[in-house]
Amino acid sequence: MWGICLLVCLASTLPSGPYTVDRVEGDLAVLVWRADERIVFHVPAEELFFPGDIWRLEFTGEGAVAHPEPGKTELARARVVGLLEKLTAPSP
Repeated sequence: MWGICLLVCLASTLPSGPYTVDRVEGDLAVLVWRADERIVFHVPAEELFFPGDIWRLEFTGEGAVAHPEPGKTELARARVVGLLEKLTAPSP
């Protein structure tokens, strides 16, 4: 497993934990805290963040470290595919 160091202003005010990449807008990835989607964090996309990916962010007073969570990402994507199949399946 590898991590990416992110230098962040006011990082200590954001909660650590799993974040989902909601979308990429130009050069910025928009990450949403999974426990409360009202908490949003913008980071340079750097071709590392893709919509739907889940990352664990750990914030300190000096910055943040981000670790990809590929297992959680795969499970979340499988749930979404299952839900879409249910929604689009013809009614009996």
